[in-house]
Amino acid sequence: MEKNYFKRLAVIFLTAFCIIAGFAVSPEKAEAAAKLKLTFEFTDGSKKSWKSGDKKLDLGTKELAYVYYGSYPQTELTGAELTSKITAAKYDKNGIASVNGVKYKRIAKADTRFAVSSFIDSNYSWWGKDYAYFKFEPIKWRVVSDINGRVLLLSEYALDCRQYDSKGDTITWAESALRSWLNKDFLSEAFNSPEKKFLPTTKVVTPDSVFSSIVIEGGKDANDKVFLLSYEDLTNRNYGFSGSRTVYDMARRCASTEFTKAMGANISRGDDYITADGQATSSWPLRSPGMFSNKIYTVNGRGYIDVDYIVSAYYAVRPAISLDLKSVIALPDAKKDAKKTKLVLEYSDGTKQAWTNGDAQINLGDKEIAYVYYGSYPQTELTNYELTDSIVNAKYDKNGVAVVAGAKYKRISKKNSIGIDENDSSYYKWAGKKYAYFAYEPIKWNVLSNDNGNLMLLSEYGLSNNRYNEELASVSWAECTLRTWLNKSFITDAFNSKERKLIKTSSLKNEDNPEYGTAGGASTKDKLFLLSYSDIYNEDYGFATGGFVTAIKEYCLPTTYSRALGSSVFYSNRLSSNMDIPSSKWWLRTAGFESHYALARGTSGEKIGEGVLNPNTVRPAMVLNLTKVVGK
Repeated sequence: MEKNYFKRLAVIFLTAFCIIAGFAVSPEKAEAAAKLKLTFEFTDGSKKSWKSGDKKLDLGTKELAYVYYGSYPQTELTGAELTSKITAAKYDKNGIASVNGVKYKRIAKADTRFAVSSFIDSNYSWWGKDYAYFKFEPIKWRVVSDINGRVLLLSEYALDCRQYDSKGDTITWAESALRSWLNKDFLSEAFNSPEKKFLPTTKVVTPDSVFSSIVIEGGKDANDKVFLLSYEDLTNRNYGFSGSRTVYDMARRCASTEFTKAMGANISRGDDYITADGQATSSWPLRSPGMFSNKIYTVNGRGYIDVDYIVSAYYAVRPAISLDLKSVIALPDAKKDAKKTKLVLEYSDGTKQAWTNGDAQINLGDKEIAYVYYGSYPQTELTNYELTDSIVNAKYDKNGVAVVAGAKYKRISKKNSIGIDENDSSYYKWAGKKYAYFAYEPIKWNVLSNDNGNLMLLSEYGLSNNRYNEELASVSWAECTLRTWLNKSFITDAFNSKERKLIKTSSLKNEDNPEYGTAGGASTKDKLFLLSYSDIYNEDYGFATGGFVTAIKEYCLPTTYSRALGSSVFYSNRLSSNMDIPSSKWWLRTAGFESHYALARGTSGEKIGEGVLNPNTVRPAMVLNLTKVVGK
């Protein structure tokens, strides 16, 4: 025992001596001492860190914006930062060394794209340099999607410069050299052993690309830890991108690290080629095939999705990963929440505050409530990144609902949808799917008015797609099947029994159509209802009196679940020439020009008559009594 004690003591002193003396520590020894560590940055700019052994983080109302995970060479060392200890360190075959516990990368021009191309549009200069030295720094990942702790992450900066593949013929993502490099070389350099273990293998599906009648195959599904995003991802509004590839989308623009520039990444400059924080941009490849089998989609410096040849797509690389944060972050439990009244208030200044039954009343002070998050409903579709085997294989009840690891999900098939034309690009594409899976998420309600704590609310998004009435008949709001569905099926699905108690029963006078005189029918008492003709022209609610869209709230943006049920969308740039907004027709409760018609609000804000059998997007409204929640 004494012998082992002195042996350990000798190791400690030797290690300390090496550190003090500035000796290099081998990457192997640094790897052995590695730990799992993540840092989270929230939308308010604050940060929290978590490491192995820590208890779960309770984020409260904070929303994830970025995750710092793994490390990669990024900042070049020059001047006084480039010490003799760093230049004299022993670099391994991959050009990596650790000095005083810090990891560095050394490259020569021969390691870069400069060595294999006669022309490169880059602003990096190798003049007079034998080597360039870079510091490993935490990788900043943008949170593209967060569904019940399963996050899809995209590197905020392009991290390297690589060729998609050296072969000029048909190469799909599954066969590409870039995929192999990401899942071997990049994976080994960017993540230590605990980080690699925590990084799940993700099923990566690459859809075919279709141009006229030509189908360019996306290739076999792949199982990757690191991957590129697809064309579908980069046109997914739920991921924060424009729905059109031709829009100069700021969210798609990407700057390169100094290491990436040194590796030969192309750099674009100009007013249309800068990120939101003013950095010059680079072009970066997607994994999707382009217009021909020897091309792929790329994102150019303006955020426009273009195409390029596989062999020439030697662009900046922007990796993506998926993480399951259930072991790190405390998540809501659907079964426990079923016994609570829980809501979140979002104020006009963007801050949020949560309330659960039993909490003290909230004192608003000067704050104005802009949104309320209350109840939950299926909204975001689970794609190949978020769709785990445990969700697919769960036991779903007769309503298509299941709870997996404390989170609630909905499964539907194409037979649940109404009126989808798959040859029309404005509709959801079922594309041979047997089922589609959706996560229940808090419903976001727009506050139209606040009458002493009684809030008139309108769902921010279109939540479903329904007929006004299931039979062709002369029918008013009081008699229609949509009213019954809202006040029986929807209310039960979206709110638990305690939440339903805060929803007021509203006495509604159902006005006649003011233009055609069509009878509005009997007055009703409803917890859930649709807006009326007069509501959508009410300036106090924030709508325009002229009947055309003047603000984002007047558009109806359907959820993906609503689209899968049949909501069609029309992409409009009415508010801005570079703002691509999907809008859908949404039902009102007022009668149309005849009694078997009802009014809907059109995609440009106009009122239109729709036959009661026509399916349209549903945007529920209600009055929430918050007098017990918000104090004066």
